[in-house]
Amino acid sequence: VLLLDNREQRTRNDRTYFRDRIHERGIKCEVRTLPLGDMLWIVRKKTPDSRGSSSSSSSSSSSSSSMFSSPTQKKKTLNKEWVLHFIIERKRADDLASSIIDGRYLEQKFRLKKSKLKKVIYLVEGDLAQQDKMPSSHLEMAIIETEVTQGFYTHQTQHAGDTVEFLCGLHNQI
Repeated sequence: VLLLDNREQRTRNDRTYFRDRIHERGIKCEVRTLPLGDMLWIVRKKTPDSRGSSSSSSSSSSSSSSMFSSPTQKKKTLNKEWVLHFIIERKRADDLASSIIDGRYLEQKFRLKKSKLKKVIYLVEGDLAQQDKMPSSHLEMAIIETEVTQGFYTHQTQHAGDTVEFLCGLHNQI
């Protein structure tokens, strides 16, 4: 299951773009608050309770199980989730520049490195020259430094549609 952070949006007026486009391609994705990154993948195992029932509900954190019941349905389902070693931090070009200026860039990379996830992908969306906060050469150097120094994978897309295509392709590879 591809998880999308609930703060991830294409624009302020288009908050469901990524979820909707990914669902259109038949990929199971869910939106929730992620403590780190903007997209990551989980594996979920549904475990029937002692009565042998099973349904599809989701728990809110990895490596944990939850029990859900409703007044009309007394069956319980335990779900266990495991986070896979793929996480994406997505930055639009203007946001990358802002995050470098205000220090979020270094803090986020530190937390991603500390997570010990093996496949950290720093995805930069948009034309670096179309933002006006710093020279595009500074952004290019930041991307190279992210790859060389932190060992993160980097990927650049032209727009949100390209990002959706990248996410779907990566999902199918995973």
